[in-house]
Amino acid sequence: MGNNSAGFSMEKSIASYLNQKTLCQLNANMQNFVRWLFGKNLNEKTTIYSDVVPKIGRKNAKADIWIRGGETTKNISLKIGSGNSVHQEKLSEFCDFLKSIDVSGEIIENLKLFHYGDDSTDGKGEKRYSSIEIKEKYKNEIKLLNKSLNRPAVLKKILDRVLIKGTTSNPVEVDAFYHGHLESGIWASREEVIGFLLNNISGNMAGVQFSKLTYQPWTRDENRTAVHPERREVMQLKWGSMSACFKLISEGRKDDDN
Repeated sequence: MGNNSAGFSMEKSIASYLNQKTLCQLNANMQNFVRWLFGKNLNEKTTIYSDVVPKIGRKNAKADIWIRGGETTKNISLKIGSGNSVHQEKLSEFCDFLKSIDVSGEIIENLKLFHYGDDSTDGKGEKRYSSIEIKEKYKNEIKLLNKSLNRPAVLKKILDRVLIKGTTSNPVEVDAFYHGHLESGIWASREEVIGFLLNNISGNMAGVQFSKLTYQPWTRDENRTAVHPERREVMQLKWGSMSACFKLISEGRKDDDN
């Protein structure tokens, strides 16, 4: 969903750069990343292989590229820039998922109310409110949503879906995240990312959030003028503070883990 040509170009660029090179042939940034990925499983003469992860059916995998060093393969989610969108899917499918992990019907209905922002849970309300109006009008529902969906047991399952596994039946699960470019970047393992998000849940959320991830419809189409009105049926999660969070994760590592 959406135009991610810049991201796809970066995926191909990084995979192509790494493929069939030894550690000493990489720039300093990529040497540090690859050493961190594979640790003692890699030496200076080990040939590295890499490629873009293909689509699963018609869906993109959560992992963008794979990197193999020796006998070990790691699946990497690549991000670039700010305001990163980390997940999109049809609202109906996401609600079915929430139901499958025992989120109550009341909470799911509240999510639909927030998503559509028109006093309905099916998108057929007469007046569509702005994002600012929605946050005020539904502040009690938003409070209940955030309290319920940020419970650690529930949040862990949500984060696994939206960051690690995706919505495919045979997922290529993400092992690590990389944010940046070939010459400069910052990274974190999936365990670090999930642990950080579970331990950094804000107590004051203006909108619907899953820890640091912000929930929104792909388009609100408030004035009914959108070129793609069908995108109103799609939910989206953004992680605007991703690079800052990865920096905190990196700073918190023990010296021998770098």
